[in-house]
Amino acid sequence: MVVDPMCHSVSIDGRIVSLTVKEFDILHFLASHPEIVFSKEQIYTHVWNEEYMYTSTSVSDCISSIRSKLGLSPKDGRYIQTVFGVGYRFREPQ
Repeated sequence: MVVDPMCHSVSIDGRIVSLTVKEFDILHFLASHPEIVFSKEQIYTHVWNEEYMYTSTSVSDCISSIRSKLGLSPKDGRYIQTVFGVGYRFREPQ
């Protein structure tokens, strides 16, 4: 996967994938800090630049949409890994 912040583009397996601004911002944030687990609250605060609203599902919805567009499964843990009870992290495939 290539995340290019200069062009705001993402490519995986040679194909360019179109993401919304928030989806790109989340993916870029996670990819910029590989292996570090961030809570939904931390991701929301960083990407939206405002205090997290505890009823918000924005982060989970965006992560789900990113995975769908990239053809990733939450179960395989490629690139975006869910750390249950904690949050999400970016992880290159082994």
